[in-house]
Amino acid sequence: MILWISSVTPPPCVYSAADSLLDLTKLPEGDGEQVLANVVVEGEPPVAVMPAAASRHALYGSCTEDVAAWAIAWQCPQPVSPLPVAVSIPRGALNGINRYYVLCTRDRAIPPPLQRRMIAENTCADVIELDTDHTPQLSMTNELAKALHRFATHSSASAGRLADRKGRADFRKVVQKEQQTAGNSFAAVVSYNPDAPRLDNVCLNWRYAGNTRRRQ
Repeated sequence: MILWISSVTPPPCVYSAADSLLDLTKLPEGDGEQVLANVVVEGEPPVAVMPAAASRHALYGSCTEDVAAWAIAWQCPQPVSPLPVAVSIPRGALNGINRYYVLCTRDRAIPPPLQRRMIAENTCADVIELDTDHTPQLSMTNELAKALHRFATHSSASAGRLADRKGRADFRKVVQKEQQTAGNSFAAVVSYNPDAPRLDNVCLNWRYAGNTRRRQ
């Protein structure tokens, strides 16, 4: 599964347990970000409001005027209380899941140096760079779709290889069990269909004291 996420969760292997989204902007690579630098905090409980002109510059710089105006019209005040809260993912929670990243080289919300740091410190199966802003779903829709399709194709192929390895491991367990049951008289001729989703197409042929038995 691939999720398109427009915010950043600090990975625990890079940042300390005290890091938050606010802390990211204080890193050297976060210098120049234009979202938190331009929001206006108001109300009680406090919410962040992004002025239209600042939004155009920070989020929709590569969008056409009409698309940017449409997106800005849909903006809503955002709560500020989560910003200083530490964010983390338990170690091992993402093990076995490929990471893919679309790096937007004109992103003013997550500056490219910060994106590159996260990529460098967290292995990605594939990285695609788009010469656009923070919202490629609006500014480079076709290119983003192609990137996600490439990621999905690679992810599906990887999942298939993992399933195949698991199927072979399960098959070996079946063989070992039969060997234990039949003892030294066991002789197996194995056929395995790697395209089979289960072990239904695995055939075991074994010989007991000259009598051939077939099990499907």
